[in-house]
Amino acid sequence: MVCIVYTVYTVYIVFQHAHLPLREVYMAEDSQVVASFQKNSQEEFRFTITSFRGNEYADIRIYYENDGDFLPSRKGITVSPEAWKSFRSCLDELESELKERNLLQDEEGEG
Repeated sequence: MVCIVYTVYTVYIVFQHAHLPLREVYMAEDSQVVASFQKNSQEEFRFTITSFRGNEYADIRIYYENDGDFLPSRKGITVSPEAWKSFRSCLDELESELKERNLLQDEEGEG
């Protein structure tokens, strides 16, 4: 249900701002990098707090290098503070499943 609502809202935004390049329609107004790590020589994961239309969100996104600058890609997820607990709970479930399948090892000191 949430995905359908988001998709309809996204389509609405695109039509509402059809005269603007797509990058300007979705560009965050302000972004603060909280953490990051290198994915490969051309990309990095960035964990940021972003502001968009007066609201703040958690954003986890892959940035890619273009002429010496890192730019945000479409590969990522933006989560509202209201949805954060549910999102985090799903991440915990995913981590448990990865450990159960021996795809992720327990960190040192954990049971």
